[in-house]
Amino acid sequence: MKTNRLKRNLAIFFTYFFVFCFIIFYMAPFFWMLLTSFQSQVNLTSIPPKIEFANWFENYRKLLNNDKFMLSLRNSIIVSLTTTILTLAFASMGAYAIARLNFKGKSFILFSNYSIQMGPAVAFLIPIFLIMRSLNLIDTLAGFIIAILVFTLPVSMWVLLGFFKSIPREMEEAGLIDGCKRFQIFLEIILPMSRPGLISAGIVTFILVWGELLIALPLTLSKSIPLTVFASSFSGIYFTDYGGAAASAILSALPTVIITLVFRNYLLKGLIEGAVKG
Repeated sequence: MKTNRLKRNLAIFFTYFFVFCFIIFYMAPFFWMLLTSFQSQVNLTSIPPKIEFANWFENYRKLLNNDKFMLSLRNSIIVSLTTTILTLAFASMGAYAIARLNFKGKSFILFSNYSIQMGPAVAFLIPIFLIMRSLNLIDTLAGFIIAILVFTLPVSMWVLLGFFKSIPREMEEAGLIDGCKRFQIFLEIILPMSRPGLISAGIVTFILVWGELLIALPLTLSKSIPLTVFASSFSGIYFTDYGGAAASAILSALPTVIITLVFRNYLLKGLIEGAVKG
């Protein structure tokens, strides 16, 4: 009995020990970035680097007084919220049509949808840039939103498709008997029953758009740059502002971290149920 208890205690100890080590290893870059954001350029470029806490929030104060930072923050908020709303609107209607209707080209649409998810974003970058340039949408929020919809729509449709397929058809038939139109059934029956999936798709879309850099670099130049492009501007050929870059990265990551922590239950439930039901 004592031997078995000792083995069990050792197993529990080593399990917690390895989990703790993994957490430290995983979170170390974030804590180092947070520490860097509180340091001056002189401390960071010293050999060896110095750690002082004289002016903790100097880098953050400079950022908040920077007009370009505030412009990029505004742009990121507008683009993320607008793209999330448009993605949920179009993806919910598209996923419902695929889940419930039989029409010619349905398999091709599904294949195209999944192909966009599997393909690298850089493969679509040149065609998107050429299209936006021909439409005079370079360096505009509208052009950036349209371009990013290409990548957010397939993901949201994949998440919502499983929820729509799991809803019994009898619910829709009952609505038709009561005199409801197809679109009215979609709005008043299907969408409320798929709320976890909609929340999950919205969170995933917001996070994807908020952290987008590859598509934003060629499409945004000055007036429409998001936070990700602004954060990448701290590194130059002859000089790198390490403290400013770290502070910008911390402020950029805060919204997604807060949203993930607040809605983590909806996010996990929606993604797992959507995948299983689909």
